[in-house]
Amino acid sequence: MKAKLKNYFKQKLGGNYDLIDIDSLIDSSLSYAENKERIIEECKKLGIWQEDLSIKQEKALSEKYEKEQEEILKEYLERENAKCVKYAKSIKEGFERLEFALRLLKDGFVNAVFVKGPAGIGKSFFIHSFLLREKVNFVKFQGEMTVAYLYRFLYQNSDKIIWFDDVGRLLRSARSVDLLKSACYSEFPDGKRVIKKGNYSPEQRDLPDSFIFEGGIIFSFNRLQEINEDVRALLDRGVYIELVFSQDDIIKIMREIAKGDKEKEKVTEFLIKNKDLVGHGKFNLRLQQKAFRIYEYCIKQGLDWKQVLKRELEQEMSEVQRLVYSLIGFKKVRPSAFVKALVRPKGWSKRTAERRVNEWLELGEIYSDGKEKFQILSLKPF
Repeated sequence: MKAKLKNYFKQKLGGNYDLIDIDSLIDSSLSYAENKERIIEECKKLGIWQEDLSIKQEKALSEKYEKEQEEILKEYLERENAKCVKYAKSIKEGFERLEFALRLLKDGFVNAVFVKGPAGIGKSFFIHSFLLREKVNFVKFQGEMTVAYLYRFLYQNSDKIIWFDDVGRLLRSARSVDLLKSACYSEFPDGKRVIKKGNYSPEQRDLPDSFIFEGGIIFSFNRLQEINEDVRALLDRGVYIELVFSQDDIIKIMREIAKGDKEKEKVTEFLIKNKDLVGHGKFNLRLQQKAFRIYEYCIKQGLDWKQVLKRELEQEMSEVQRLVYSLIGFKKVRPSAFVKALVRPKGWSKRTAERRVNEWLELGEIYSDGKEKFQILSLKPF
């Protein structure tokens, strides 16, 4: 406590710090806040206390800051919304449904929106842009979260829209799912959504045993590892949207994004022409943005951007495709030879290797020539 108080008053009093004996004024039976107030009163008596900014000054500074932030936000929204229009233009139906669901949530007609879709199609960007454009009071969370922290997080943001972005692991815990179900649905006639603690660890002593959640939930993810009955019950408590786009859809969006910029159009067309070099699930809008940056770098450095970009595209492989490449490269092989190549390094049985090969074929990680007999497999499309 002494160290904290000394540091505090050193900052406040500067050169006058030595004019007061803090040690003699501290009362060990009082709290830090009480001791601080006690010493401040003594400083005022001695005429050495430095008052903070007046309320008028603080208000003026606050208003200036808010005005600056509004201008920054306005410029940001104008820029980002223009991009959103481009994103939505070629796949209007998909994003219109998402926007409709977000409006239902914003206006309080539903308590949760669940959005599933592959990476790199712009779903997180679209959600973020909507929340900013509509000036929604929201908080975004990404990363790992324990059950105890989830309860605290819901409590601290009980009046906001909480956006859980790509945290599918949260749904692996039955207790986490129970908390989220309580946040999304009321079992009481008055419609109040009551969340109960259910965990009385020392870290939660400062939290109430229960509270009413009045906000909303957005859950966006690329995939869910497991959809059991509890998770399905949670999804049923809100609007569930699955965004499914074909490669042709992605190509349309890419062209919309690049439209009007000759350099970006040139890079985009090169990207589309060489799409077969890219691994499964990697041909998306993130790749397009990466390609733009590579092009700019190559132009500045005087490099052949087509060669550099082509080399980078070949490296855009999934974990499965990197494994396949390490075993057979871009060669075409028969299934029996491929299974044999998998068994030794992975330590799998022949049956396990055959099952994995069939799974990868279904997912598009590897390709087949389509012949029932004497089939040939390859990392690249035939």
